[in-house]
Amino acid sequence: MKKCLILLTILLFMGAVQASAAEVGMITQMSGSVTYQAAADKNKPSSVRNFMKVYENDSFTLAADAQIQIVYFESGSKETWKGPVGFKAGKTQGKSDNPSAVPKITTMKASVTGEVKRLTALTDTSRLQKTGSAIVRGKSSDTSSSAKPPVLSETDKKEISAAKKTYQDLLKDAEASDITPELYLFSVLADYDQFEEMETLISDMRKKQPENKDIDQLETWTNRQK
Repeated sequence: MKKCLILLTILLFMGAVQASAAEVGMITQMSGSVTYQAAADKNKPSSVRNFMKVYENDSFTLAADAQIQIVYFESGSKETWKGPVGFKAGKTQGKSDNPSAVPKITTMKASVTGEVKRLTALTDTSRLQKTGSAIVRGKSSDTSSSAKPPVLSETDKKEISAAKKTYQDLLKDAEASDITPELYLFSVLADYDQFEEMETLISDMRKKQPENKDIDQLETWTNRQK
């Protein structure tokens, strides 16, 4: 039976955000010097991290050597900005004050961005320390070491197969360092406790983004669910 897991906190983000702010996307790739300032925060800009949540009206500044990629949940847009540039995140896309500064945009299916969004669903780091159970949609599911390996139904197998096909399609349009396809499939496989395949995806992500230490959180979470 499909276990629709909401992944525990496996990704880190920095900065305080007011409860009224709207979460619009997630950073799936960054390199170089990138800073941001939350709309309601008048303090000095903060550093940006991979997998950070993006909120409406967050402002970003990229140095000449910098690059950032944001997946917008509502529109399905995957935006890649290259510095030097400054832009502000909107509800469905980013916009720069410089008319000539435009990002590279790829549009993805809602099913893809929905899975990516699930990776940011929880931000309570204390939950990552718990063992023996995981938070699922609306209930608790036993994932202790004594739990039996999941038995996949034919429907489960078909859904996983369809997700893998979508993954291959995403790879065709993704740049060499883009791990959005892996994040999508990782989220789907987590529904079915397919840990071995998830570990392979983690390895693939590290090859694509060797400097991204936040990928370690994916491995930590996966190991604690076994």
